Amino acid sequence: MPMPGFQGMYAKYAAEFKISIKRSGRLRPPTMLLNAELTRIGQLMVKNQKARWAAGINANGIKAKALNRRYYFVKKAFRRIADPIRDNEMTGDLKNNFTLRRASAGIIRAQPTARFPRQKAFRAEQYEEMIGFSPPEQVAIVYEVIKVMLKYAQVAWEPFDGPPPPVSAGPLLLAAPSED
Repeated sequence: MPMPGFQGMYAKYAAEFKISIKRSGRLRPPTMLLNAELTRIGQLMVKNQKARWAAGINANGIKAKALNRRYYFVKKAFRRIADPIRDNEMTGDLKNNFTLRRASAGIIRAQPTARFPRQKAFRAEQYEEMIGFSPPEQVAIVYEVIKVMLKYAQVAWEPFDGPPPPVSAGPLLLAAPSED
């Protein structure tokens, strides 16, 4: 199917998006995200990372290396599964201990909480890099941050002339993306 021409696409979108500027102003820079917002973003990071591990995908977003022959049979017998993959789960220590450690002062940190699982994670990273962000996770996290920042942009509008418009005057220039 051929791509539609630019003029056709422009006409379609120009009909949908109409922007009118009623007054000029600026956006105040946000100071810092709230701890609750950082926590929500951090929990999404941990959830996405655990789901990626379960699928056997490494931090680069591709299928993780196959297990070596000896470890394949050890894991197969220990976990009683037919075809084991590299998923950071043998005993469950690493996966169960991987949680959100800090979400405050603009810093989000997720890692295993106990010392022994941290050591296991360090050894596992020598074989295959599994802890980190894959490209699809980066997109999901950036989208979450954009949603939070758009909320701040609605509040941070400062007009150059006179008091701000009343709340019933309608939405400002920035609006959150629709959820359809």
